[in-house]
Amino acid sequence: MRVRCTNRLIWLLALTLVSAGSLTAHGLGFRLVAGDRDAKLLAATGHAYLPSLTDVLLAAAACALVLLCAIGASAARGGRRALAPPTIAALAAPVAFAVQEHVERVAAGQDAWLTALAPTFLVGLALQLPFALVGLWLARRLTAVAIALGQVLRHCAHALPARPCTIASTACKLAPRATHGAPAMRRGPPCGI
Repeated sequence: MRVRCTNRLIWLLALTLVSAGSLTAHGLGFRLVAGDRDAKLLAATGHAYLPSLTDVLLAAAACALVLLCAIGASAARGGRRALAPPTIAALAAPVAFAVQEHVERVAAGQDAWLTALAPTFLVGLALQLPFALVGLWLARRLTAVAIALGQVLRHCAHALPARPCTIASTACKLAPRATHGAPAMRRGPPCGI
């Protein structure tokens, strides 16, 4: 059960980072083709949200951080090793980009069938896979670090003594024991304090 939960967390992390890469590629592709044109062009093509893309990427980074903490905590609780997300997760980015571009164009009142011919679409689509692969690579590396930290925490927790050592309990262990009818010499507090 824990491994299944950890695998879901790893998939969510991979999809979060791949999506962040996809949005970055989307914005970069539009800027490379259209440049810094006015807000009218952005609104006409359904890209009015691009100036606030930084906020979306910061939210994705916050989600990734929370997911990494959850993966590390899951690894600290134990269980078998979790699986890394497969490369097929990166293919979600070009598909999502194509769907998103068509929806943006329809929402802006343009013909959706012309979307594939737009230069912004072609450049954005070309950037999707490299950015998605970088996001997937980053997800795998960060997952490995989170799992390793979780396992270190688990090892440290097992290395700690079950109960804290006190001076009195240590002294009781070191005190001479009574032997065959000879009374033990007792000085100081009784054992167990």
